[in-house]
Amino acid sequence: MAAIRIAIVDDHTIVRDGLVQLLSRATGFEIVGACGDAAGARQLVAERAPDILLLDLALPDANGLDLIAAVAASSSATRVV
Repeated sequence: MAAIRIAIVDDHTIVRDGLVQLLSRATGFEIVGACGDAAGARQLVAERAPDILLLDLALPDANGLDLIAAVAASSSATRVV
């Protein structure tokens, strides 16, 4: 069974790094990228096509709800949590 590919977006470095470390140790997950803003999230989804985008709704450069709509509109198979 293939690993679930996850991208993490949170503007708080300690939270982002903690999630990366935690999920990297768990069986069945692959971290394909992590960033702290909506621009980086859009790039991650476009380039890495994660299965799951683990998203903080409060980002410095955009509203997370708008980003969810953008991901959905991109015809990406990525699901947002």
